[in-house]
Amino acid sequence: MCTTSLISLSLCCLQVFQSRDVDKKPIFMETTQRASESQVEEQRVLLQELRAIVAQQSTKLNEMGAIVEELKRENGERPKVAFSASLSESKGPNSDDVILAYKHVFNNIGEAYSPVTGIFRAPVNGVYYFTYTAFTTSSKGRRVSLYKNGLVMVTVTDDVSDSEDGGTNGVTLQLDAGDEVYTRLMEGFNIFDDNNHHSTFTGFLLFT
Repeated sequence: MCTTSLISLSLCCLQVFQSRDVDKKPIFMETTQRASESQVEEQRVLLQELRAIVAQQSTKLNEMGAIVEELKRENGERPKVAFSASLSESKGPNSDDVILAYKHVFNNIGEAYSPVTGIFRAPVNGVYYFTYTAFTTSSKGRRVSLYKNGLVMVTVTDDVSDSEDGGTNGVTLQLDAGDEVYTRLMEGFNIFDDNNHHSTFTGFLLFT
C-alpha cells in the first residue's frame, strides 16, 4: 500500500516538472526570436549606412577624378616657355647702345628666344619672369638695361667699377603675344663674359 502511494506521488511530481518545462519553452523561444529580429534590424540599418558612405565616397572620387583630368588637360594645353643663355664673349665699349645677343644657349623651350638677335618674343599672352646678370672687369663700369618693346624696365649699373664686379636684376612682366623683351648695353660701357658664363639672360612663362 505504501509502495503504491510512493510511486503515484513520484509520477505526479514528474508531470508537474514536465508541465513547467513545457510552459517555459514558448517564452524562451519567443525571447530568442525577438533578439534575432533585433539583430537583423540593426544589421540592416548598418548596411544601409555603409551603402550611403560608399555612395558618398564614390561621388567624391569621381569629382576628384574629373578635377585631375581637367588639370591634365589645362597643363597639356598650356605652352611651355623657358630659356637661359650666356653671352660667352665680352662686349663694349660702343659708340651707341647695342642689344646683347646671348649666343650660348643652355635651353630654349618653346623657341621664343633668338640667340641671333638676343630678342625674346612672347608666343602667348601671359605673365613672364626675366632675370639677367651683367659682369665686368673694366674700369669703365657697366650699365645694362632690360627692355620691353623699346621701353626700359630695369637696369644693372655701376659707373665706377673695381677690378671685377657683377650685378643682377629681374622683373615680372605681363606680355601680349608678340611683345619683345631684350637687354641692351649702354653707350660707353662694358660687359664681360667667357666660357665660365658670368653674364646671362633668363626668362620663362609663369602662367597664361
